[in-house]
Amino acid sequence: MPAGNSTFGDISSLVAGIYEGTLFTLTNQARLLPTVRLYQDAVGYAPRTLGEYTPANVRTVAEGEDVTPTAFNKTSLATITPMLRADNYLITDARMSSDPDNVMRDASEQLGGAFADNIDTDIVALFASLTGGTVGTAGNPLTWAMISNASAILSARKAMGRVFCVLHPYQWADLVASATSTGHAIANAVNVYNELDGVYFMSGVVANTTFVVTPAITVDVNDDATGAMYVGSAIGVDMRQGFVLRADRDESRFSTELNASMVYGVGAIRPLLGIKIISDATLPA
Repeated sequence: MPAGNSTFGDISSLVAGIYEGTLFTLTNQARLLPTVRLYQDAVGYAPRTLGEYTPANVRTVAEGEDVTPTAFNKTSLATITPMLRADNYLITDARMSSDPDNVMRDASEQLGGAFADNIDTDIVALFASLTGGTVGTAGNPLTWAMISNASAILSARKAMGRVFCVLHPYQWADLVASATSTGHAIANAVNVYNELDGVYFMSGVVANTTFVVTPAITVDVNDDATGAMYVGSAIGVDMRQGFVLRADRDESRFSTELNASMVYGVGAIRPLLGIKIISDATLPA
């Protein structure tokens, strides 16, 4: 008989691997739809054109003077063009009967998460189109003074309605750190931003402003990020078809297709009512 130790390496080729439940690809929950103007009153693919009335001309009038009328007409403001977003999985019968996971259920959840993620990404992509102003600078941490300045600029733009401040988690982390050191009211909720559902916040520094924390904002190669402060009427989402998931049998291929789709468009409809917020977004240590 051969002499020597008995090791796992000697039998590794004969031992089956341990397969745990498969993890989902990381996606983001849809967080930004509540922050924009949502249109849901149409179907199809016709572009939505938004108009804006010409302003009134209030002036001093002398006694007996005939007031010249001011034209009350519309000018084109913005256009939102809806487009189809889609993806599908083709899953064979052999896969469904052999996979230890519930592959059809998991595929459905994966598609739903991806579409939710895509909506936030499309909204964030419009931040570069906001023209109301810019606060902060690349390479410098975000401060409450910058947030206050953005709020002041937005107020000077005559923005009406609830204000939203959308930030990357690393931008928000700098604000939280500042709040902790200064005794700001948010210090009592300093750990909330680490919780799964803790993505909406209020602050006493800027009234009527809801902070939204989302990883949909990208961090550039220099570790900077561009968030935004805006009112709901600054950005529009025209939802023509909500998320639809249909199973379609392909009998000749002994497979089932899962077809997921949405039809919507996004656009900056009042870009002057949005302020870009640029700051450092370095991974917190």
